[in-house]
Amino acid sequence: MQWRAVRVANRMRLLRFLPGTQIVAAHGAIAWRALGWRSFKTPDMLIYVGTPGLTQKAVIHLVEPGSPGYGLIVKAPLAAGARDAIIREATILTEISAERPGCAPQLIRIYGERGISSQEFLRGRPGGRRLKPEYLELLRSLVLPDEYTTFAAHVQSWQAEGSPWLPSRFDLDLVRSAYAELDDAHPLPACWLHGDFAPWNIRERPGQTPAMIDWEDASRGGLPLQDSYHFLHIQDYLFGSSPKLHAADLLSFGKGLGISAQQCRRLEIAYLTRSYLLSLSRGDARRTEFLSRALTRALRDSIRPISSPAASRSPSRPLPMRPANTSTARRELLGAVLVTLEAEAVPYCVLSGYPTDGGSGFSDLDIMIRRADFERMPDLLSRAANSAGASLAQSIQHETTGHYFVLARLERDRVGYLDVDCYSDYRRDGRTWMLADTVVSHRRKHRDVYLPGIADEFTYYLLKKVLKQEITGHHLKRLQHLLARSPLECRQRLARFWPATALQLERAVASHDLNCIREQFPILRRQLQNSVPVEGPGRRFTGHLREICRRLRRAIHATGLWVNLSGGDREQREEIAAELVTRLAPLFRRTSFIPFADSLKQLPLWPIRLLAARMRSTLVLTCEPHDSFPGKQFSVRDLARPVIGLARLPDLQLVLQSEACGPTAARGKTVCLNSSGSADEILQAAGEAVLHLLTQRTATRHTLTDPAAGQSREDARAISPGNIELTVAGSD
Repeated sequence: MQWRAVRVANRMRLLRFLPGTQIVAAHGAIAWRALGWRSFKTPDMLIYVGTPGLTQKAVIHLVEPGSPGYGLIVKAPLAAGARDAIIREATILTEISAERPGCAPQLIRIYGERGISSQEFLRGRPGGRRLKPEYLELLRSLVLPDEYTTFAAHVQSWQAEGSPWLPSRFDLDLVRSAYAELDDAHPLPACWLHGDFAPWNIRERPGQTPAMIDWEDASRGGLPLQDSYHFLHIQDYLFGSSPKLHAADLLSFGKGLGISAQQCRRLEIAYLTRSYLLSLSRGDARRTEFLSRALTRALRDSIRPISSPAASRSPSRPLPMRPANTSTARRELLGAVLVTLEAEAVPYCVLSGYPTDGGSGFSDLDIMIRRADFERMPDLLSRAANSAGASLAQSIQHETTGHYFVLARLERDRVGYLDVDCYSDYRRDGRTWMLADTVVSHRRKHRDVYLPGIADEFTYYLLKKVLKQEITGHHLKRLQHLLARSPLECRQRLARFWPATALQLERAVASHDLNCIREQFPILRRQLQNSVPVEGPGRRFTGHLREICRRLRRAIHATGLWVNLSGGDREQREEIAAELVTRLAPLFRRTSFIPFADSLKQLPLWPIRLLAARMRSTLVLTCEPHDSFPGKQFSVRDLARPVIGLARLPDLQLVLQSEACGPTAARGKTVCLNSSGSADEILQAAGEAVLHLLTQRTATRHTLTDPAAGQSREDARAISPGNIELTVAGSD
């Protein structure tokens, strides 16, 4: 509100009358063009003086008069330590732009002797206070491929830096307890850390992925989830909230990185410990006290590994963990799929998702096949999965011509999987853009895999980026390479879809002008929607009818799964649910732990949330309640029976009991788990039950024959070329 008042006063030329306002004058000419200013007009300046301290600096925003779309950011030191901070940020911007283009501003100039730098101005609005999915995707992009770190290595580096003076015996014991909790050498995915990931350092850009500014505290090779914990804890501190723990809020994000529930909690302890030591060294007494309380609570509430009540009285070993590297299973499954397609003489081409040079492994495998073979794919993928010791666990039709499949098998402590997006025609936003028969007929062979023709690959990639309204420097580099290999055909495709701007778009791709393409995204999308359709009116009308039928089938035959846990004690059920979500997440589009309604007011909405989640391909886990409403003599379970009936019974009921029932005892949709067994046995049995149910459901919906599943893993690997090497065409 104060800033709005400042802006209104400025427009009314009353700024000098506001309290605390000083008027200063700048004397002499400044060579702005030496700092990268491209306009011939003298820029308007907006100067922000940073917070007083050793690194205080002036941040000068240069704006072209009459053209707010162009700007430049200049940073100049005001305090003794600001010069080194500015140089450090310039170095980081150079490195991060090379490794992860698009997530940070580009460095324009750096004058090391004076400590003055200039960088690209990122248009957009500051981020919001909620940790949005797009923010998490931004952090996910900072994970370093095939690089790992450990808690123990970071604790050792913190100790080597020298701990600050601890004001009391309590603080010393607190840090020692945290170090003991972090005495763990299991590998974790390493990543770039921003260091101050907060709403005011995020820029939400229309039609583009968010980006971050102010990278002076960034570092490479840090522990995962640290920026997301900072985002949540810094707001708890600044906005007057009491210390809270946020490991439960980041379980779903962590599992996508291969991080267990136990490791999520330890990562929060690592963040609080490091922040506490830094705050103490800076003399920030108020935040130090806040972090001390948060760290105390995190250490007190640190949940032990899953174990039975009887075993909890003795030390229990942690769950076995390993880095999020499932490339072996994915390569074996990919090899099995390609071998099966070749053996059945099914023409195909891989649009994307194969390993790339310098890439982080696999993404969704996008395969295009002819329309005549589209209906055969479930059976072919099921046979391919069984040849690799796996099964076809999931099938989601997200378009009338697109089907998403997941091939999965249980590993020792996680699920090995391959997600395949199969297209007959490339269809998006209710319209067909490319015909499969044409693309497959022009395919080309590269080593052991068939790829689209160069012009088709260029068209598919550019269409996808324009429709999604997002592109990075890596994507543009690929388009640039394809354009250079077949300029004539690519130019014809540009003229077909973007006749008015084909020449400008070609120049932007050829010159790698990322900013130009991003600025033109809204126009390119409108032109694309107005282009000549590849299908006639009759087929477009039929496509709309098929889309209506597809949506009805998705509503009737939900692809999500509702798993309810009962029996045992509450702590054990919740820990099993959290770990099960982590392990089974690759089989679903999303996961959710929906707590039971704890009041009469919430009870009617509970089945609605449940049904909506199941239709959205969500793994829903619930724990059977045992509490009663305050002041009532009946239980939530008794009240909920008719309401649950509206939402159908659970797809799978997992019952923890200590009776001698063996590892599992199945009774219809109910599976009995031996709660007196080890954590590994409980989770393994629960995972087998879920995977078996998914496989049966998929086989029933596609009327698949039960393939011979008796092959051993060694036999499967012998017939599927797991050592297949796939690279981007033409990148050699």
